[in-house]
Amino acid sequence: MDTTDFAGTWKLVSFEARRSNGEVLHPMGREPIGRIIYDAKGNMAVVLSRPDRPLLSGPDKTRAPLEEKGSALDSFEA
Repeated sequence: MDTTDFAGTWKLVSFEARRSNGEVLHPMGREPIGRIIYDAKGNMAVVLSRPDRPLLSGPDKTRAPLEEKGSALDSFEA
């Protein structure tokens, strides 16, 4: 198999974690939003977020309250 077999942009269809006791967790909710991108050279990038990710109260993220920043961080992975 060659890296070009995976080249492209892929849409996330599910995201779950399983504990050793078999419990299934959905850390980004049951309908997460995400993409993964592979190029022909083997590079990869991924973005994953909760569907209900709250917006910051203003356009300048550096001035957002710490609570908002915490919620934004907890609901997004890249």
